[in-house]
Amino acid sequence: MDVSQRRFFRLDVKIPCGYHVLTQQEANISVLPNVPDSKFIENHFLPSFTKIDQEIQQALDLIGQKSRVLSDIITLINKKIDLFHDRIQFSDLTNTLPIRDVNLSGNGIMLPIKEMVTKEHKVDIIFKTSPTSEPILVRCTVVNIVRDNNIQKVALTFDRISEKQQREIVYFLQNKEIEYNLKSRT
Repeated sequence: MDVSQRRFFRLDVKIPCGYHVLTQQEANISVLPNVPDSKFIENHFLPSFTKIDQEIQQALDLIGQKSRVLSDIITLINKKIDLFHDRIQFSDLTNTLPIRDVNLSGNGIMLPIKEMVTKEHKVDIIFKTSPTSEPILVRCTVVNIVRDNNIQKVALTFDRISEKQQREIVYFLQNKEIEYNLKSRT
């Protein structure tokens, strides 16, 4: 998109950010919740937690073949950990999001995505502009894909974002620009 046609200023920043790539069909079936809980965040944006649970269950099955008592004890310990995990607040879980270099604006974001993406995909994004801010969860449309070497950068536009969230992003970017300008003077 031509710079003169952009509605918002863009800036390269580092923020906690997770993404989940969906096909158009998956996006039609899966609606983003208004208030996501920690289980949604875990399953949707932190698949490594789900994978670890599957690996634990496979290991417990193997242990159970040799020692039922040991398997039962480990299962109880795992249930206790799951109980604590379920009590983790949504905002605490979003603190586990990876820090990513992104190009952010009030109506979109560009970030590297490992999975192969086409313009037919949708991408769910969750990010925070500060440690104390509420996470922003939004579904996005792919508008551009830039492949350079082994890196694929995907430009996304927010499908629906509240005015409050948009103002928060713009305020964050304005503060970052001031911060960058002050650093460049010294």
